[in-house]
Amino acid sequence: MTVKAKPFGSTNVSVENTKTQIRNLLTKWGAKDFKQVEDHERLQAGVEFKVRLEKTRRDSPWLTVRIEMPLPDPNAEEFRFFYNHSVRKERSAAAATEKWQDELRRRWRCLHGSLKQSLVNIDTPIRSVVDEFHADIVVPGTGTTVRRATRAAVLQAIETGQMPPIFRRLSAPEEE
Repeated sequence: MTVKAKPFGSTNVSVENTKTQIRNLLTKWGAKDFKQVEDHERLQAGVEFKVRLEKTRRDSPWLTVRIEMPLPDPNAEEFRFFYNHSVRKERSAAAATEKWQDELRRRWRCLHGSLKQSLVNIDTPIRSVVDEFHADIVVPGTGTTVRRATRAAVLQAIETGQMPPIFRRLSAPEEE
């Protein structure tokens, strides 16, 4: 059985350097009010920033975008144990911490890569700002993202094959 390599699995770039690179990338692109959050108790992290609806128009309204990602659980078995010839063995505490830190670095690099690709998609223009960040836009007045506000309804529609009430009020999507 071959083990598939994870994207950015061999990165040595520190989490702090990656966060700085994300901030610089977004600032250079024209974003403002940049925030980074890491909550190790809830195992959540992410970035929040504001971008213009239309990047090139100075009178264009600002959208708040919040991209969240799960953090690895330092107590997860994948960090605490390994297999040697199909025999499960426990890592030392130091080795488990090192594996967890590797995964933490990898996830922040993935977020950096994802953001970089999103900005390329908007600049190309393959997608608009709204299309690229749709699920991560913070709905004004709610403090929650479109993803969080609609996730349960979307899952309900998938499971039941029925359109939930939240979507019944919507007409067919407009074509751009």
